[in-house]
Amino acid sequence: MLQVVNLEKRFFLHRLGREVLAFQQVSFSLQAGEFLLLEGPNGSGKSSLLRTLYRSYWPTAGQALLQTPLGTVDLARLGDREVLAIRRERIGYVSQFLDPRPRTTALELVAEPLLWQGVAENQARHRAAELLLELGLKPELLETFPTSFSGGEKQKVNLARSLIHP
Repeated sequence: MLQVVNLEKRFFLHRLGREVLAFQQVSFSLQAGEFLLLEGPNGSGKSSLLRTLYRSYWPTAGQALLQTPLGTVDLARLGDREVLAIRRERIGYVSQFLDPRPRTTALELVAEPLLWQGVAENQARHRAAELLLELGLKPELLETFPTSFSGGEKQKVNLARSLIHP
């Protein structure tokens, strides 16, 4: 499903006039249904790797080959429009931080991606509630604004929003 080959990301710090290596020569493959644990100390490039795969960052080198219904695409080389389509249909990114819109409930935030796909509102809300509860969010928090949530509760909302896609 995903094959990453010698992926690398470097940042150029203009103010300091030098490059900083985020990660290099990262290679792995994932099949459907598999999970991969990224482990390492702060600053070792874990978040940068995920942002590079999501294409918030442009990779410096390597390939990230994703299987899609239309064939294999290289996330490292796709244009911006193609990346946006892949994000809508195939991949998600769960940040370690949730910055929710004010006056938007946890249930609304999680149901939103399904609504964008044309799922009926009652079905989208039902699936969102199921997923949030499966992830351990307390039932009384479903209709609450996540701006008041703990860090762990916010992460559950983020994760549910990412996993809501079929």
